[in-house]
Amino acid sequence: MGFGAAAALERLGIDGPLVGHLLESNLVETGATVSLAGWTHPVLEPEVAVWIGDDGGIAGLGPALELADLEFPPHDADAILAANVYQRHVVVGARGPALSIDQLAARVFRGGEEWRADDVEGLTGPLAAIVGHVRATLAAAGERLQAGEIVIGGSVVLPLAVQPGDRVRYVLDPLGDVSIRLAG
Repeated sequence: MGFGAAAALERLGIDGPLVGHLLESNLVETGATVSLAGWTHPVLEPEVAVWIGDDGGIAGLGPALELADLEFPPHDADAILAANVYQRHVVVGARGPALSIDQLAARVFRGGEEWRADDVEGLTGPLAAIVGHVRATLAAAGERLQAGEIVIGGSVVLPLAVQPGDRVRYVLDPLGDVSIRLAG
């Protein structure tokens, strides 16, 4: 999911977030080092991972970090979709229970800096609506969400510009944490 904030929807002239796809080959383990060599404008987005249940609903939640490369300005929805919403890598933490969203709080650490989100849906909108949007988008293409699949719901804080040498840790209380190191 990307560009679901009200300002982004208006700027792109779209009525719902853009839906990309996560490739298994782009999954990296927590604590791994990822090279940013050749990237144009790397950003990191701390997100909530949503596991899909047998009934198509939310079966579990956990922390996720998405790495994206903003290769070109985000002004054209079709171009953004063609670039898979800039997605390059994702770190997905352990699956926890499907807690009520008001039980979650997010903290992101990079060096001596910290970002917080006590309202993890503040930028993204309700996770249930995000999953519903993905479901509808897939249905329009003759596809459907499968049990066990993961939807990442959009950044809980504004995307962070990152560079080689950065180490980022994301804690989604009380579900757990993930981290990543960035190299050149």
